[in-house]
Amino acid sequence: MPHRRSNGFTLIELLVVIAIIAILAAILFPVFAKARERARQTACLSNMRQLGMSMFMYMEDSRDVPPPLFSGWMTNSFGQSGATTWQQSLMGYVRNDQIFKCYSVGGDFYGYDAPAPASLPAMGPAPLLPTQWAYAGPCGIGLNWYGATDYIAPSGGQPGSLSIASSRERGAGVSSSVLMMDTEAAPFAGPSALMGIDFLSWQRSSLGMGWAYGSERHNDMTNVLYLDGHAKASKVSQLTEAQFMW
Repeated sequence: MPHRRSNGFTLIELLVVIAIIAILAAILFPVFAKARERARQTACLSNMRQLGMSMFMYMEDSRDVPPPLFSGWMTNSFGQSGATTWQQSLMGYVRNDQIFKCYSVGGDFYGYDAPAPASLPAMGPAPLLPTQWAYAGPCGIGLNWYGATDYIAPSGGQPGSLSIASSRERGAGVSSSVLMMDTEAAPFAGPSALMGIDFLSWQRSSLGMGWAYGSERHNDMTNVLYLDGHAKASKVSQLTEAQFMW
């Protein structure tokens, strides 16, 4: 009587197939993760460039003066009153809060489609920074505030304000000056003289504040927008203090 071969797989065959799949997954998953992060990095750079153009349009309409980092006392559509960030000043030029977002960060833009939390302590301690906001966007792209000037402390229950100096004539000598860059949990980026975060301390660590300004989250690189309008990925260690002081 002839022997009939089974159509099933043996245990050894199944184990070999599983081992091959596991090896391929181990090889391909990091490649896919890097490709996904590369796509997010490109989208983030595109958003930065658009924000740069809107910033330049704002400055042209205001005698080359950038919008304040935070200021005023406004009430949003949810009836919440508080300070507003520089992003609110640009909203009339971009009309889309998604432009302020880096998709490698899970933050939101508060005050439009979502109410602002009662406080956003990750942005910094009071009274230097307000804890009550009407509009705020801690969503991954921050404005360089190292050279911030004209700080007005809160008074009479009103939030204070913080502005940065007028820019120099855009052109020769400013192509390497940092305007915006990747940030975490805040709409402000880079070291801060106001908050006592000197350049070297900022470059080496986030000081335990949860503000990993310059986080190298895009395949170990950070996106940077410069004052002449170009944007590119860079290592934080490659940035110099002079680039923040414009």
